[in-house]
Amino acid sequence: MKLASSSNLPVKTPLKVYVATGLDIKVRDKFAEWIQKWNKDEAKKLGNLEQVSDITDAEIILSRYTLQEKVSPQTTSSVGSATVYDPATNNTVTRPVTRTYSYDLVPVYLYVIARGETGLEILWRETTRTSIGDFRSGGYSLRDQFKK
Repeated sequence: MKLASSSNLPVKTPLKVYVATGLDIKVRDKFAEWIQKWNKDEAKKLGNLEQVSDITDAEIILSRYTLQEKVSPQTTSSVGSATVYDPATNNTVTRPVTRTYSYDLVPVYLYVIARGETGLEILWRETTRTSIGDFRSGGYSLRDQFKK
C-alpha cells in the first residue's frame, strides 16, 4: 500500500464502499446509517454509495481502528459553582468548587483507501485519540473527509 498522488475518489456510481472497523460494531452500524443517509440526501448530486461486505469488491475502504490495549488515563478539572453548607454561618452559600473527571483514551487510526490500478492507495489518514467505547463521534472526521 502506498500514499496516493491525488486525494480524488474514483468517479463511479454506485461507488462500492467497504467499512473496516474491526470489532467496533457500533461504529460500523453508524457508518451503515450514514451511507443510507448519503444515498437519500446526496446521491443525486454526488452519486450513490453501495456498502459491500467483501473487501475485494470495494473501490473505497473506510477504515477506523482503535488500539484498546493502549489505554491512556486522563484527568480533567473544571471550576464551577455549587451551593454548600457553611458551618461558620450555619447557612448555605454558593461558592466556587472544583470538579475532577477521569476518563480513558485510546489511539484511533483513520484511513480513506482507494483501489488504484496498481493496488491500494491511501487517500487520507489521521491518527487521534478517542474515549473507550465511543461510537457516536468515532467516525465523524473519517466521514467528513470522505465527503470532501
